[in-house]
Amino acid sequence: MRPAPLTDAEQRYLIGILSDLESGDARQWYWLEIAHTLPTAKPTQRIHWLGIAFKTLGIKALSPILIKLKIKGADLYLDSAQRLTTYVRQKLNDALLFTGTLIGLMAGFQLLPASLQFATWCTALLGAAWQIMHELRLSKKSKADETIEANDSEALPSAESSLGLASILLAAGVNAQLSLTLVKGLKQDPATFTPPLLLHCPRLKPSPEPNLPNKLWLSGLAWLIPGIISSKLLGLVIAPWNALLALCLLGAIAFLLHQQRSARLMMLVSWVGGFALASIAHYF
Repeated sequence: MRPAPLTDAEQRYLIGILSDLESGDARQWYWLEIAHTLPTAKPTQRIHWLGIAFKTLGIKALSPILIKLKIKGADLYLDSAQRLTTYVRQKLNDALLFTGTLIGLMAGFQLLPASLQFATWCTALLGAAWQIMHELRLSKKSKADETIEANDSEALPSAESSLGLASILLAAGVNAQLSLTLVKGLKQDPATFTPPLLLHCPRLKPSPEPNLPNKLWLSGLAWLIPGIISSKLLGLVIAPWNALLALCLLGAIAFLLHQQRSARLMMLVSWVGGFALASIAHYF
């Protein structure tokens, strides 16, 4: 059963939190303009916990949820949500491919369940550590490029130094009549007027690239979760059913992760191929 869509009052409460999280940025006025058109009410339990999640993890980390919940004005973070989803899929795909192949290889060599569990744990921990170090190295290389781009680009005025979204558009070079039209349209229909707003003021759009903290914990969890769950399953039943059970779980995740049949088949062939090669080496 799908949860009921958010009411306008619930959306206003959440948009208020988004505005606070964008405090000091020109995007704060974007959310405030939309919030002014919605009714106020006491926050419900679900929106209260959702607000805590956004305050804890940030807007970018939960941007796919914004899009899924159809929050008014969430199209501002559409590219961020798509980029984040792609990023998580890539990291999770690597973890599933490596972990499943390792389980297949070790099951083919008929190793003890404890050895399988230990190897899977080590794979999860080392994979997460490697991903975190990899992202840290990449962040150091990209800092210099970001500094150059920031110096070359002309920043929008902050939320505190402007009197509303219309004044921000004026500062960006949009004429007065068009600025008022865009702001008025945004209040009435955010989904329709957000694209032309970003077209005339592209600097209002947040960077679609996930920030470093999000990359660190997402890339780490992408390796830890499959590894830890697989390790637990490997100790539940005797061999070879333990490996089959773990691979079935990884296969279910891969099935949900990939929509293309070829991608699912490639991962399955890798797992089965690892098991077959290890079995041949074990017996011959």
